[in-house]
Amino acid sequence: MKRNIISLEEASIILEPHYSNIVNSIVGGFEDYQKISEFANTLGRPVTFGGCTKGSLIHDQIRVRITEQYEESNLFEARKWNNIFALKLEDDVLIRFKKLDKNKGIANYRTEQHIKFMAQSLIDGFPDQPTFLFAGYIPDKTWTSIRGVYIACWNGKTIEWFDEIGKYCVRQLNIFEEPATEELEKRFRVRLKNKFKIQSEQKTGTNE
Repeated sequence: MKRNIISLEEASIILEPHYSNIVNSIVGGFEDYQKISEFANTLGRPVTFGGCTKGSLIHDQIRVRITEQYEESNLFEARKWNNIFALKLEDDVLIRFKKLDKNKGIANYRTEQHIKFMAQSLIDGFPDQPTFLFAGYIPDKTWTSIRGVYIACWNGKTIEWFDEIGKYCVRQLNIFEEPATEELEKRFRVRLKNKFKIQSEQKTGTNE
């Protein structure tokens, strides 16, 4: 059984009062990571963090900042559900915070819970009503700046819509649909590659 998926227009009305909190927390969390990285390199030996470490450090800083923004609210909740940190805006949306790839995809382990979250399924331990959303950032190749901050709504392997915090948006795209033009393919086509394929679909004999 699936939950209700709100439209981009509905989401914009709900999210608009929270855009500054979300953007400031994500950008601030990224800047916090840069300071941590700079400090680590003052300890006597150069340190190069791996991608997972960078993402975890940034996520932890975002979590702290979001929690501070909403800790005194009676309407909105910033806490963990099944060990997953998220921001719940009444019964409308529940937002996770993640690093995104250029196609607004989410890099994550293919756990049953993650697959259900992507599919907008009902999950024990999570509220039943809110639409599941992702708020995330796309870093540049050197992890020295952010290319954009986005809100994305996924439904299984389809991205229903995404919004660059009001700057640009696009509606439903499916990984099996060919874009109408080369430019659309360049900008919008969703490529989930191996990371969103269910293990049973992989017949390569590898563990990737």
